[in-house]
Amino acid sequence: EIQNSIFNEAETLAKVGSYHIETESGNFNCSNNFFNMLGYAPLDAEQTIDTYKTLIHPEDITSYALHIKDIFNGNSPEPFIYRAKTRKGQTKYLKTSGHFEAGLMKNVFIGVVQDVTEEIMAEQKLRYKNLDLERSNAELESFNRVASHDLQEPMRKIQMFISRISDAEVETLSEHGKTYFGKIRTAANRMQNLIKYLLSYARLNKTENDFTQVDINTVIRTVIADYEESISEHDINLDIGKMPTVTGITFQLEQLFANLISNSIKYRREDVVSK
Repeated sequence: EIQNSIFNEAETLAKVGSYHIETESGNFNCSNNFFNMLGYAPLDAEQTIDTYKTLIHPEDITSYALHIKDIFNGNSPEPFIYRAKTRKGQTKYLKTSGHFEAGLMKNVFIGVVQDVTEEIMAEQKLRYKNLDLERSNAELESFNRVASHDLQEPMRKIQMFISRISDAEVETLSEHGKTYFGKIRTAANRMQNLIKYLLSYARLNKTENDFTQVDINTVIRTVIADYEESISEHDINLDIGKMPTVTGITFQLEQLFANLISNSIKYRREDVVSK
């Protein structure tokens, strides 16, 4: 009695039940927790295969019947997952496995049933989230492609007019005008590169092929040129030592240092010299 009590408690904690089928007589006997997992007390239902089949989900009846037929044919089938209805009408996923006990006088199949509902639901939830993520990524890639394409045409026109002014009018500009015009050209080229990077980012798959050797000194010089006006306006000193060459993606590294420098400008203390 003590051993049976311990065994029943272990089955309850492990969310498992056990059963055995005598293939000669057709007897089907279950442990207490087998029916407890479905909300039934052991005496609530007659322990027969036909009675148990009434608890099987309609879509899994055929598969379960083939599983039982395999057992009565003397085979030990592979582990099998099916759905069963609880007394309250809920659906549970049960995993069953077992083998024939050769040492017994009768042809007895010893089986174990485990409640794997939580694991199955967690897998389904993760699968749905992955599908949502894939859809979201596809929409983002499509948006980036369309947005980048729409930006390219006006950017080409800006660069074309810059080139025409440079060929015909630049000599009539003052020295300040030439300086500003040069900055316009640089900014336009920078914008063209950003559009190109945006398209590359949309196709980014994070494989080794996306990474190159990037000189951080060049990256920082490019970023500083973008923020030159703000740096000069707020009298900011940038003290930059020798920076390394790293394996990375140029566009993302430029974004990283652009965020660092822009945040430093935005959140600086007014009463100290920014460094």
